[in-house]
Amino acid sequence: MSSSAQEQGLADICSSAKAPAVTTFASAANGHAKGDVVISMPEDLARRMDGLIRRSNQCAAADDFNKRRQKRLADFGAVICGAEALIVNAAPGTAFADYLVVQPGALPWTAADAVRAMNTVMQFARDSAPALRLSPEKAALVGVGAFALAREVLINNKPL
Repeated sequence: MSSSAQEQGLADICSSAKAPAVTTFASAANGHAKGDVVISMPEDLARRMDGLIRRSNQCAAADDFNKRRQKRLADFGAVICGAEALIVNAAPGTAFADYLVVQPGALPWTAADAVRAMNTVMQFARDSAPALRLSPEKAALVGVGAFALAREVLINNKPL
């Protein structure tokens, strides 16, 4: 396991599960460090989510986020758009409704831009709580997972 993955808290995205799930390692095991998070989902769902994230790279929230930054470290504006698209499409009766069970705890991002972007996505998810039929707190956790997936795809250039 690289120190980068440990630092960021998201260890892996596995597309071999039968249903979406999140696992947080309480202790080191199977090549994972304590605190690593693994998001698992069926291969077809992962492929469709990956496509949506890659297509959803422009939105008003990204424009606002990008205007506030002095120095561009990474394109977190696109990550915000991809995560928001996942959240909208995770409402009951929509394409990714099964994803609502993925509610990891807060992930320990260290870069200020990543923290600000994740907070933006979490607020969007809280605002979407009625449509998701979740409490604002649980919706925010769905936002954390959506942000992590979009970050893996768009910043780390890893397919789901």
